[in-house]
Amino acid sequence: MAITDGWISEVRPDGTGKLIADISAAVAEEERRRLIKRVEAGVASAQEQGKWTGRVPTGFHHNDDGYLQVLLDPDREAGEVGYLEVRRALERVNDDESYRAVARDMPNLTRQGLMKIDKDPARRGWYLGAEADDKRVSTALDAFAESSETR
Repeated sequence: MAITDGWISEVRPDGTGKLIADISAAVAEEERRRLIKRVEAGVASAQEQGKWTGRVPTGFHHNDDGYLQVLLDPDREAGEVGYLEVRRALERVNDDESYRAVARDMPNLTRQGLMKIDKDPARRGWYLGAEADDKRVSTALDAFAESSETR
């Protein structure tokens, strides 16, 4: 076994170099644990500040500062779907149209994606009721409602 970080070139069958290899592995494992903790702390800090982390929900995008915003002007070329399009699609499903028929008319929105949103009461509420338990989503929806009122 060759250790490539320079501590040892090999571990021999008689055990020569094993202690150094074990120490090197333990140090690497501890550094990995610390790295994971730092990343988790950074994600938690960003979320506490109201920033969105992870995959952005359909119909939303995040600005350069990481805050979630309602997507009103989707880029079709980039595969985006607008918030109002999702709302209309869910309204059509409520009017007893099939997921397949609605999705067929919606560029970049799949039947599965539409069904996933519709079957999740919390997400469904984002679009049909403009309500959310998640403060980050709620803030984006409130900003959208305020901008809609001023139009």
